[in-house]
Amino acid sequence: MTPFLRNMDEARKEREARLTRKLELEKQREKLHIERARLLSLRNELGLQTFSPSSRLSATVRGTINKIPEFERELETLREKDQARANMLRKPYSGELGIGSYEPWQLEDVYFVRDFVTVWVDEVLDFIIMQGYTRTDKRHEIADLTKRMSKEMETDRRNEELFQLSFDIERGILADVVREAARETAVNMLELAIQTKNMINSMILDSVSQQTESQEDNRGTLIRNALLNIKREVQRKGNADVWAHSQAFQSKDNSQGSISADSDSTDSFDGTILHFHNITPYNDVRDSSLLSDQVNFRNKESEFWMGITLDVSTLPLARRCNGISCSAVLADSSLVALGSVQGDILIWDLLPFPPRILRTSRGRSKAIVQLKWSMDGSQIVSVDDHGTVIIWSLGDTVSVPFEVKPFEPIERNLGFNTTALLPLVILESQDFIFREGPLSRSYKSTSKATAVAFHPSVSLLGKQSYLMVGFKNGDILRIKYRTSSSVLSIPEVKPTNGMPCKIARDMHAELFKSHQNGIMLISFVNNISPMVTVDEKGFINLWTYSHESLSGFGWFVPTIKYKLDMSEVTYEPVIGAQQKVEFTDAVRGPNRKETRFR
Repeated sequence: MTPFLRNMDEARKEREARLTRKLELEKQREKLHIERARLLSLRNELGLQTFSPSSRLSATVRGTINKIPEFERELETLREKDQARANMLRKPYSGELGIGSYEPWQLEDVYFVRDFVTVWVDEVLDFIIMQGYTRTDKRHEIADLTKRMSKEMETDRRNEELFQLSFDIERGILADVVREAARETAVNMLELAIQTKNMINSMILDSVSQQTESQEDNRGTLIRNALLNIKREVQRKGNADVWAHSQAFQSKDNSQGSISADSDSTDSFDGTILHFHNITPYNDVRDSSLLSDQVNFRNKESEFWMGITLDVSTLPLARRCNGISCSAVLADSSLVALGSVQGDILIWDLLPFPPRILRTSRGRSKAIVQLKWSMDGSQIVSVDDHGTVIIWSLGDTVSVPFEVKPFEPIERNLGFNTTALLPLVILESQDFIFREGPLSRSYKSTSKATAVAFHPSVSLLGKQSYLMVGFKNGDILRIKYRTSSSVLSIPEVKPTNGMPCKIARDMHAELFKSHQNGIMLISFVNNISPMVTVDEKGFINLWTYSHESLSGFGWFVPTIKYKLDMSEVTYEPVIGAQQKVEFTDAVRGPNRKETRFR
């Protein structure tokens, strides 16, 4: 018997019980009426035969006086009941009184209404049952279909996991095979290059020898003998990786023949050129050339670092990562973000030992170029090799416990539920084109993103709302990706015409334009201002976000420009100096190159 039919049978039995109870109450009511009539007639007979009207009145008064205390008690009881009833009626009625709250003369009507409603409900249910057998069958069919679909989805999910696992294994094997083949090819090419070099040397010496013999000049013989002596010396020492120079060298003045990385840009450069080839390290300066305070500072700093001990911990990486392309450490050194060649992002907690993995993000074969943290550590921004910029959230996350398996042994995270990074904003290359504002008509160029950083301005809640993005063509955009009512620390600069420029998704954007090469670094002095940018050719610009830096074209220009001296540094021999140092590539100990002094 189905639960529905069982409930119908119970309802029918309950209805029959109510009818039986109703009949019993009606019989008791008739008995009460008969007994009441009998008592009234008996009282009248006794009153007429025993008492006179005056005695009956005095007896009634005395009985009434004697019953006054009882009446007072009943009155107090009724008052309490009325008060309780009033308190109960202040809230919606929920059937607290029950069937006992009705008077006997009301029961007939109550049961009549109940019977009417019950009969009507029964008729409706009978109609539904008679017409609903096929519907019930359909519900069963839908339930079976749902179960089958759930099983198929579970099977597909498992097949997908197995396919991904097999793909990772196949990719790893292929990478090993390719790496081994490349190594063998490199060895063969190196051997071929050595043979070719020896052949060329022999040809040169032979030609020089023939020429000098015909001219009766012994210069070819001297060159050949010098080369043979070098080879014999190397063989005698038994160390083919030793090389030495016979003279000391000094830096050569290349003021006239210097090779600049970008000569055209250097010729028209109106900033300051920074020379760094002759910078002397602070620790190499003699104490006699320093002040006493400087010497004390250096000694104290040396003592501090000598007392520091490091706990080295290895962060295991899965084969699918294919290596680490970039990293970023939080300001308080509690978290480190790793970007892989495969495009994965892994957030590690450095406070416990060994460290544990907190957040993961599965990549799509796009190497991560750069990672930057927000000041509160709740967000991180990444840019990959295709120029896609993504802002990730560490606070608002969804639980993905299985995502940790492809990246790190599960025993490291026992008792801790690893979650996935949640992408808040995803910007492709086409999203950086101006769509509204003055720059949408005059500036339509686009390029691949190469550098990112959070702007230090914060909202009233302490959240950073602006993002700095540098591009391959040297342009920089300041993008407002979060809606905020007010900004602290950094004033808002209104456009000259009052019309803001907007890019995709109705985001406000401001242009910083001066560089001609790809942006490599975007940073801020003291995390406030000014902004420092560095491009691929060594140009360094300092920007101040103010009305004075806003040009008439609608974009910001730098306040200070620098250029690193990228010219080649060459050396020339010191005349008359003797050989002092012999360099060797021989390994003596763990990763230590030998240097012999004479």
